[in-house]
Amino acid sequence: MSDKVLMIAYHFPPSAEVSGALRTLGMARYLGESGQQVVVLTPRALAYPRRDPSTLGMVPSSCEVVRTFALDIRRHIGIRGRYPLWLAQPDRWSSWWVSAVRCGMRIVARDKPRVIWSTYPIATSHLIAASLHKRSGIPWIADFRDPVAAPVGQEKRLTAKTLAWVERETVRQASACVFVTQGARALYEARYADIEHGPFVVIPNGFDEEAFSGLAWAREPVPKAIGEPVVLVHSGVLYPRGRNPEAFFRAISSLLSDGRLVPAALRVILRASGSEPMFAKMVARYGLGDVVELAPGTDRGSALAEQSAADGLLLFQGSEFNAQVPAKIYEYFRVGNPVLGLVDEAGDTAALIRREGAGLTANILDSEAIANRLLEFVDGIRQASFKPISRDAVMHYSRRAGAAQLHELMDRLAPV
Repeated sequence: MSDKVLMIAYHFPPSAEVSGALRTLGMARYLGESGQQVVVLTPRALAYPRRDPSTLGMVPSSCEVVRTFALDIRRHIGIRGRYPLWLAQPDRWSSWWVSAVRCGMRIVARDKPRVIWSTYPIATSHLIAASLHKRSGIPWIADFRDPVAAPVGQEKRLTAKTLAWVERETVRQASACVFVTQGARALYEARYADIEHGPFVVIPNGFDEEAFSGLAWAREPVPKAIGEPVVLVHSGVLYPRGRNPEAFFRAISSLLSDGRLVPAALRVILRASGSEPMFAKMVARYGLGDVVELAPGTDRGSALAEQSAADGLLLFQGSEFNAQVPAKIYEYFRVGNPVLGLVDEAGDTAALIRREGAGLTANILDSEAIANRLLEFVDGIRQASFKPISRDAVMHYSRRAGAAQLHELMDRLAPV
């Protein structure tokens, strides 16, 4: 039995969507450290809407990267953003299947890998893996960073129907399915109770310790000096649905209006929110120009340093994402500062914050509840009442630990 692993991933450097690539990068790095030889099958850079060549330096030297041809139907064939929908099934990169399967079979013949691993999104990666698995008989591990069927904002009936089919066939054919939250696993167990399938395993998204090489572990907090503002940071994209900060803005405005909070006592930094013009209008509408800063994107090291220097960290995760946990929460845990989660209280994110004692939560849609929790959060920071999560608990969420779980699963499916 070969000690090689074939990993199929759309998101990979030089894609500018770095967060999407981090799981694959971490698995490749730490599987390599454990003696596995990793081959990553990914599209050529042409496929990516945005590219950042500097991210190529993140690829582990032990990892072989094989790139094949793929088009983005909207950008390369579409006219003014319009394109035949049937060409973009299950996604805009469906053309990748042809070159990837052909090249993947050559890799299979050359290396005879132990397992094939594919990660969603993009759904085409699962179709590629399914084809290779069917033709070779090599065990296939299907990784779901997000649930496939009925994604948030999906309005095209044909695409929704296709994705539902891809999801069902993936669960039916894969040797094992991996999810990043307990809620996602429970969702799939209920949805596919009628079909025979392989084991369902949870491996959290986690964080990469190498990214924190220049940052010390969190120390015991100290009380905040009188007159210094409490600085809260959110780093990453916000959405009109599911991660909308408007109720949070309304809560701050209410606290300022009734005198329970003064502008000089609080500073909120929303870094790289992705919808700055829309959120700028909200900030102006609620009169928060002296409190809320909509900051541009920055490099990863600077973003982590900013989180470390902050007094508290913000997280937005509404009911649309109840079966998901944003990857940034694990970086927040590693940073060690308390978290104010504006969430749906029934979701996996809220449960994780409560379970680890990482901070406080409030209903993302309830501005009154947010106002009360925000005051409690700010007061707790000033009094140094929040304690960082223990190092042992944090390291449970490292990508090294996740790769060890994946290695264990590989040993179950394909013993050496």
